[in-house]
Amino acid sequence: DALFQKNERLWSDTPLSYFYVLVGILNDLRWMGRYEEMEFFMDRMTIISSTSEKLDTLVKFSTMRHSLNRYVDEGKFVEGAQFLKSNAVDIRKEARQLPFHMHGQLMFAIVRVWTMTENYSAALKIINSMLNQPVSSTNHSLHVLFQLMNLIVNALLNNRDYLHYALRSMERKLKNDRKLHGTEQLILTILKRWTVLKPIKGVDEQLALLNENPLEYQLMKELCLTHCLYALKILKKKQLV
Repeated sequence: DALFQKNERLWSDTPLSYFYVLVGILNDLRWMGRYEEMEFFMDRMTIISSTSEKLDTLVKFSTMRHSLNRYVDEGKFVEGAQFLKSNAVDIRKEARQLPFHMHGQLMFAIVRVWTMTENYSAALKIINSMLNQPVSSTNHSLHVLFQLMNLIVNALLNNRDYLHYALRSMERKLKNDRKLHGTEQLILTILKRWTVLKPIKGVDEQLALLNENPLEYQLMKELCLTHCLYALKILKKKQLV
């Protein structure tokens, strides 16, 4: 960031390059849990001088996405829902202008807010809309996140009949592509037992083991997994990853 600030004349005509530097910084700070430091770089992003309406749109919704994710990560669900409602008109009118991947990231951030505030129907409506789009319209990792959240939200809605078939389909697709991540396997195992009312044991221990792996930790955090398992009454204590 300091390098870009010292050499503004070299990128002022093409500020998109600086925008993507800031995107990377904000992503890293979020995964490190350094949320207060994100404010500085979000301010940096908003003051990028631009005559491009497209860049202004990217900046607007990138800062919005990071704000929504921060609310959820920090357990400020009500504030996140209020922030989302205050920006609902802009999202409805302008979000479709975003590149496919950025639009998908924003939609997933919104799904997290609705899920954490128990507005499961609103979350599922967005999930279904995203999953009905061609897979090529977003990257594979984001598509899998929507698929996993689809399973979780349907469980929260007590849609056991749907899950009976959806779980098998999801597991088959993932195994055909690659080896399952530990978090993915845990979700599938828990929900398969949950749908048939079988006992579910040892979840706390498995979460603790997965928590030691940085990649698994990020996946659990993105899916708000421990909070959702609490809502399903699978975990006894309310906690956040």
